Amino acid sequence: MSFIVRQPEGELMGWRRRLLGQRPDAGEPPRPPAPHERFGVVAGLADGAVFGAGFSPGFTSDLTCWRLWFYLDGRVRQELRVSTPDNNYVGEPSSESRTVGPEVPAGLVAAAGVAGLAGLDGWYGADCTDLCTVSVAALLPGGVRAVEVYGPFDMAGRGHAGAGVVLGLWLSAVRFAPRRPEWLAVADAEPGAAPDTAR
Repeated sequence: MSFIVRQPEGELMGWRRRLLGQRPDAGEPPRPPAPHERFGVVAGLADGAVFGAGFSPGFTSDLTCWRLWFYLDGRVRQELRVSTPDNNYVGEPSSESRTVGPEVPAGLVAAAGVAGLAGLDGWYGADCTDLCTVSVAALLPGGVRAVEVYGPFDMAGRGHAGAGVVLGLWLSAVRFAPRRPEWLAVADAEPGAAPDTAR
């Protein structure tokens, strides 16, 4: 007695093609996945901005993502998607602004140029899971350059030069954010303390 049910070849192929997103009677290749935006990653600059910084958390109870935009007139705008246990991780959009003076964005762009942001790869990543991602973007003489680092504290702590450059620029920018993560504010207040790398 056999429990294997055999289907005619045509029916099996039709099921497989539907699963892959193909028409059952067509021989076309499967469709690519739909593009998606990772909100806390800065892959370019907002209109008029000269510097940007982004944050996506690792495994933590606060899954708030955000990005900062710096403008030559000294404005800083922070876009957030607040996602915490208090709002059932809905990802509520929010925006905050402040003025820091024109020397701040000019200084960040200059620092990115001196640090060699233009010569870095576009992405660096740690070899473990559940870490945060930081990113920076700057309007440099050769155009906009954006670099993303997964696990920046881990990688910079291990001596990775590119991750160290991005993390240094990111930390410099975050000092001026209207809303900063609590864990980063606590780390700044305690002498010798380092941020929690799981965030």
